[in-house]
Amino acid sequence: MLGGTAAFVISLGANIFAVTPALSNSAISNSVSAPSGQLSGKVLDPRTGDYLLNAVVRVTDSQGAQRTVSTSEGGQFRVAGLAEGRAKVSVQYTGYASQSAEVQIRNNEAAHIDFALVRSDSTEAVTVDDVVVVASARDADARAIMAQRQSMNITEVLSAESYGDIGDTNPAEFLKYMPGIDTDGTNGTAISVSLRGMPSSYTTVTVNGMNFVSADANTGAGSARTFSFESMSLVGIDSIEIEKTVSADVDANAPAGRIDIRTKRAFNRQKPQLVVELSGATHENMWDDNVNTGPGSGGWRGQRFLPNGQISYSGSFLNNRLGLSASLGRSDTYIEREQLTVSRNYEPTAASPDPLGITALEHSQTQRQTTRNSLNF
Repeated sequence: MLGGTAAFVISLGANIFAVTPALSNSAISNSVSAPSGQLSGKVLDPRTGDYLLNAVVRVTDSQGAQRTVSTSEGGQFRVAGLAEGRAKVSVQYTGYASQSAEVQIRNNEAAHIDFALVRSDSTEAVTVDDVVVVASARDADARAIMAQRQSMNITEVLSAESYGDIGDTNPAEFLKYMPGIDTDGTNGTAISVSLRGMPSSYTTVTVNGMNFVSADANTGAGSARTFSFESMSLVGIDSIEIEKTVSADVDANAPAGRIDIRTKRAFNRQKPQLVVELSGATHENMWDDNVNTGPGSGGWRGQRFLPNGQISYSGSFLNNRLGLSASLGRSDTYIEREQLTVSRNYEPTAASPDPLGITALEHSQTQRQTTRNSLNF
């Protein structure tokens, strides 16, 4: 039979009875011509040279089928199963003007298209040159918003540029400003972090999704499950993700939530980047020549500033087959801590008949100098 219908061939034999469908040529051709086109590309911010992660890419093929994907590391996206013909592609990213384009799709072939997004408040054309541009806090917030949209859990994403420079370079000093987070600062600086009012031992800290073990020398074995942020530095950190919900992919020993520290990657930029930062820390005691206050005997001995700085490099080679991201930093801070302890009388006596009466005031003053040397690669 012809015309796109199916016939049945009956075969007779010794004790054999079979019915086999016979497809016509038109039916075979329809099954072979299933959509098999592919489209790939990258999304880039030419002003900073950064590839945009979690950008929303929508593709509508010639048959009207729509597919939506998000860019992965390196700003890459890939869509398969597209019908042959002209396809419409649109890209959206928070804080950037949306872009649309058309591309020709062919079966069994892979088309390629790249997008260079411009900030929505930009009025001038963007040109890519050799000038190194440092991303602002607004760009960092845009990346954080897109990451939170992509997450399936209740997640807060903080970029390293969100709060500017943290003189102590302690990640816990960076996290303590977020809602729902409490830090232990009994020694003058943030040591551990707790989520949702639970003890810090119920919060898991990971680095790029891998469990990170820490030993706190200040508390000993009694807090073996508590992560000490004093052993870390913000140098080389790109962002911090805070998950406050428990899901199947989270360890059962983290009922309070998880803090995932994401390091910088060499493949997230189009061109190599070299950043050098120099800073200093000081204290009023360092300017008082009459008071020998300081971490050592004799005070600061005329020293006025504590030098701080970091240098970082990231770049890819061999057509993005090899990447290098390294950073070296040093931070030196001095903290003066004053504490007032109030002693109370909880049971009335003849000398102090008032309950909860204050019986003594004890004032103490301590100094703390913290030096951090970090190397990340």
